[in-house]
Amino acid sequence: MLEDVNFICYIVSNFIMRITGGQLKGKRIFVPSGFLVRPPLAKIREAIFQILPQCWEGKRVLDLYAGCGSFGLEALSRGAESVIFVEKERVALSALRKNVESCRYRGKALILPMNALRAIPYLGSKNERFDVVFVDPPFEGNLSSETMEALDENGLVRDDGWVVLRHSVKEIIDASYGQMFLFDQRRYGRSLVSFFIKKYG
Repeated sequence: MLEDVNFICYIVSNFIMRITGGQLKGKRIFVPSGFLVRPPLAKIREAIFQILPQCWEGKRVLDLYAGCGSFGLEALSRGAESVIFVEKERVALSALRKNVESCRYRGKALILPMNALRAIPYLGSKNERFDVVFVDPPFEGNLSSETMEALDENGLVRDDGWVVLRHSVKEIIDASYGQMFLFDQRRYGRSLVSFFIKKYG
């Protein structure tokens, strides 16, 4: 039901979405109308961040398929050291840049205007490593497993790092990808949020 309401809201008009916690709690995030932007409702984001570790200080974050940047901005508000946002769609990119500027996070945010599956090996070649990775691909693309496999192959997730994957309930995902293991899963309307943690041994 939450997802159905979300779908209706972003098609009919611009709507107000706000950061749910941290330094900028209540800060408005701009979300443009249109089919290319599918932001998670505040209730979903808040529930996700309650499951994640509460200490964000010093954490490096990757926000794949970032859209307007709601996950990464939420992490920065809660104390993350930096976020790399990856988004290729022009409408979403415009909103993302506007939100980073509005939140005054330009010094902590890097925006890569490129396809996520190309960004992953690029970041791997730069020896980038992340404590938390948000993966929120378009539901119709069946990109979840391919993205998770790419993250594992390129070693972007630090040991004990987390991956938060939001995907359609219809999409089948594995219980593990390399050394990233599924340990929790929550349903919100037509979407599932799957939590992975990277462990050795």
